[in-house]
Amino acid sequence: MQILGMVPDEILDRMGEQQRNQFFERGRDGRWALKRTEGQPEPILPSENPRESLKEVLRESNDSPGNYDVFVELIYKMLSYKPEDRVTPDQALGHQFIVAGQ
Repeated sequence: MQILGMVPDEILDRMGEQQRNQFFERGRDGRWALKRTEGQPEPILPSENPRESLKEVLRESNDSPGNYDVFVELIYKMLSYKPEDRVTPDQALGHQFIVAGQ
């Protein structure tokens, strides 16, 4: 969630009640929010800009130059919460990042 942002409400609504209620709670606005855990040093805040969060993580883990924007776009599509938004294997193999590296 720190990278991809909050899990979409429609996914949380379909989860099993016990599992969902272990980690999430309804906010005053009726939307789901991450439950605060006692003893947690700092709250986990869902990213407001998933692509930028992903870029930061990738830059921290790899100092080599490269086309981060194209790479981040591919990874972002692979990590989508919603299956219908995820890149398919065929789409991934045809992605600019993969094709340019061949």
